[in-house]
Amino acid sequence: MFSARYGGKEKDAELNMAKVLAELSEVDSRTAQFRTSIALI
Repeated sequence: MFSARYGGKEKDAELNMAKVLAELSEVDSRTAQFRTSIALI
């Protein structure tokens, strides 16, 4: 998964969050959505 490689070799949640916030620092409107689905056959 891409998220597993996003922060680099140091698997540190705080460093990853700092990286995300730094990359979004110039974005005026920050929103997010989480969607999931399941299929039962």
